[in-house]
Amino acid sequence: TCSSEHVKASSPREECVFPKSDCTLPCLLLIMILNCVGMFQENLSFGQDIAEPCVGRPILTNVFPARSRKLQLMELVKHVGGCHCGAIRFEVWNSPDLHVFNCNCSICTKKQNHHFIVPGKYFKLLQGSDNLTTYTFNTHIAKHTFCKTCGVQSFYTPRSNPDGYGISPQCLEPGTVRSVTVEEFGGDNWEESMKAHKSIKNMSVAAADI
Repeated sequence: TCSSEHVKASSPREECVFPKSDCTLPCLLLIMILNCVGMFQENLSFGQDIAEPCVGRPILTNVFPARSRKLQLMELVKHVGGCHCGAIRFEVWNSPDLHVFNCNCSICTKKQNHHFIVPGKYFKLLQGSDNLTTYTFNTHIAKHTFCKTCGVQSFYTPRSNPDGYGISPQCLEPGTVRSVTVEEFGGDNWEESMKAHKSIKNMSVAAADI
């Protein structure tokens, strides 16, 4: 309601500058604007899946902190990569600042499997599906895919994130990576390392799904 002189807006930062006699229409307009903002906030936090993330600009996942505290402002770019012989080609959306895991489990040690994790929907195999072969062992959850011709693993399905992909940063074409941060992961004690890690499971969840 209006005070004797001014009407207070719903936003704590602003007050109505209109006298009481003229405040009805501005108040209604203000309510409509705030409702629209609320609808936009709802769609942003619980929106539909996107075909492709924004190119080279931030995804606005933290414009309204009250609804999206779990999300962070992330800039996505399209990385392109593949195997050595060129039979396998893919594109993947991720930050230009890569968070790479160096796992010391038995197979990752053998093949020096440095990788960063992305949601499945951010990865697209462009060519070479018929030239891939897959190796599994133990739990058979991880799918170690590599090129039949040159033997290079440019991506695979990690046990930690079977709904996503582990991408080999060394298989990306130059020009889209801004920085690389390497985190050591104790794969030799996999179960305990997974229990202790706070964020690895979420790395294969797209922002729109959180």
